[in-house]
Amino acid sequence: MNFETEFFCILKEQSDILDSMLAAQAELRNCVRTRVWSGLEEKITAVSNLGHRFSQLDERREALLLADKKLVNADGARALVSSVRSKLSRSKIENDALSEYIRITREFISGVLDHCVPQRSNTLYTSSGTIRKPTSPSVVVNVTF
Repeated sequence: MNFETEFFCILKEQSDILDSMLAAQAELRNCVRTRVWSGLEEKITAVSNLGHRFSQLDERREALLLADKKLVNADGARALVSSVRSKLSRSKIENDALSEYIRITREFISGVLDHCVPQRSNTLYTSSGTIRKPTSPSVVVNVTF
């Protein structure tokens, strides 16, 4: 397989991987927002595996570009590269949005626990006098927020 053919195959496969990743990220976001925890770990693993495969292809694509810089100017290459970059940007935005949602939710829950279980914020000292982070007590909430 010549460089140009392999380059186009890699770009096409990267595009397909990003399509799958965007769909998996949407499912992941939906699971988190609707609090459907069953299968969440599988979805996280799927997104991680897709990202790993994309990285492997990207390394190979970069190696091809180092060998032949004219590949980017081949017919149709710019459109494919643009498509891959666009999908990659959308995937990054989706990932950042989910991370921000989780961060805000974690801060909210931490604030609720600090208010409901105030001893959690007390300073604890070890026998040698060093400060130790307090551990959270077990709290069972039987109401869906």
